Amino acid sequence: MAMKYSSLLLLSYLIGFSSIRGQTSVSNDNLWISGGIGGFFTNKVDYDIYGAFSFYLSADWLRNKFVDTVDGPKHWNTKWEIRLIDHLEMIHEDVVLSHYDLGLLYGKSISFGKVFQVNISGGAGVFKREKEVYSDPGPNPISGPIPKIEQYYTFNIPLEFELCMIPSKYFGIGIAGFANLNTKRNINGIVVKLEIGKRK
Repeated sequence: MAMKYSSLLLLSYLIGFSSIRGQTSVSNDNLWISGGIGGFFTNKVDYDIYGAFSFYLSADWLRNKFVDTVDGPKHWNTKWEIRLIDHLEMIHEDVVLSHYDLGLLYGKSISFGKVFQVNISGGAGVFKREKEVYSDPGPNPISGPIPKIEQYYTFNIPLEFELCMIPSKYFGIGIAGFANLNTKRNINGIVVKLEIGKRK
């Protein structure tokens, strides 16, 4: 399920780029920060998960452009984003694993009227995974295996699709679907975001 979700986001990202045609002209730049909270689902687990929460933080820079497409004039934007998402996974009452992805994303944005905006982005970064393992109890086998947390780092491809409402020049609210493609563990989910800065 996680791979299908990631594939859909990747397909949306590629379609969004391939649909841009025509001449563009720069109008203005926007800069804002975003924070949000949501949940995630994942693959490659052989244990029960009692809670899965994602905490989202990003800094975004967007350049407005006017694009003359085959379907008529549209308002397009070029977007850069530095994104950090911390994924907290509860596997026992007293054990919480922290996985995070940090990446640089490049994307496109389409505005519909003065209020609504759709963002599609993808990029590259690093993914950190935590895993609970059990070590040899040594000379005291009665106590049983000793649990400990190990960390793994890998190259990551972050993807994101967002629907945003911008009621004010300095404030926005959005819902975003995110995905992470890597060799260790794919974590995908949804967050609700608040955005503060220059948004129009």
